[in-house]
Amino acid sequence: MGSNSVKLLLAEVTGRHVEPLVEKSEQTRLGDGSFETNQLQLAAIAHTARAVAEFAKEARAAKATAIRVIANQRRAAMRSIPRN
Repeated sequence: MGSNSVKLLLAEVTGRHVEPLVEKSEQTRLGDGSFETNQLQLAAIAHTARAVAEFAKEARAAKATAIRVIANQRRAAMRSIPRN
């Protein structure tokens, strides 16, 4: 999960070998408007949360034995979300 998209990777993992089975990406624009306000926008948070939930649902349907959500950190200055 990043400031622009959420990605899904379903893979077979054997030791240190990763064999991708499914790869998807959804553009959620989580960081939209954050440069101006230094805050994430509620609509972008909701869109990103829905995408993560859908990808988790897909992973469960594929009988994934482990599900991980990994995010990158774009800016340390972003500490809060708006309280609308």
